[in-house]
Amino acid sequence: MTQQPPSAPRPPVPGAPPPPGIPRPPAPGVPRAAGAPPPPPPAPPAPPAPPAAPTASASQSSTTTKNSSSGIQGQPTLKELVLRAKEEGVSDLHLGVNEFPRFRTRGEIADIGYPPTDLDTFFGWLRECMSDEEIEIFQKT
Repeated sequence: MTQQPPSAPRPPVPGAPPPPGIPRPPAPGVPRAAGAPPPPPPAPPAPPAPPAAPTASASQSSTTTKNSSSGIQGQPTLKELVLRAKEEGVSDLHLGVNEFPRFRTRGEIADIGYPPTDLDTFFGWLRECMSDEEIEIFQKT
């Protein structure tokens, strides 16, 4: 009988319980047990991404009343909203047509200082993260 070399450890599966003998970390906001080691320090923030190169796309041409990807001047891009939400520790970003963009933080929903979202702005946000096919499916469902 031949012995096989030990297999390499498998990477952890996201959401799976830890292997036997390895303690599960406490959920965020749950106090640690007495005598438990302190949590590791948070990772340093990532450096800001370089600005995207402008494209010659007709859908992203700029005019005096339009922003590069949102519908009206004064509205942020979806990327700007998400980055701000991350910086502020927001759990949810609430967006809808004819509604003010809002953040949920610790269960509280708050206006974030932008005008109500028009249809052009909303679809500009969709175009930032979805293909034309995905937007078409979104509209049908």
